[in-house]
Amino acid sequence: MSDKEEMTGLQSVVALPLEHTVTEGDQYDGRAFSRVIVTPTPVTPPKLTPIQFKLCFTAQERMAIKAARATDSMLLDAYEILDDPRLTEIDLSLASTQQIIDYLVGIHCLSAERAEAVKTGQLI
Repeated sequence: MSDKEEMTGLQSVVALPLEHTVTEGDQYDGRAFSRVIVTPTPVTPPKLTPIQFKLCFTAQERMAIKAARATDSMLLDAYEILDDPRLTEIDLSLASTQQIIDYLVGIHCLSAERAEAVKTGQLI
């Protein structure tokens, strides 16, 4: 087979110097390759109803929180807000919501791993 026959159909193939590394996804503009950097779009945590928020916790976690509420003024305050019938949604992206979830980790009602799941609105 001749060199010409080997190149048939390969009009878009570009010869590169051996020291050049091209990876999948690189773009070629006709002169040079460029690395395409894809920045993931940050995920915005959802807004949940109070019941949906409470369903992010396991039964054991809810029982531990309930027991801690009896003597913990921070939890008592947070749950006064959560239990208010005027509350229609809980915004998981709010700093105050994130802080109370982190607080639950600090008082051992929730593991750090589970806190991350709760912060994303993952229902159990």
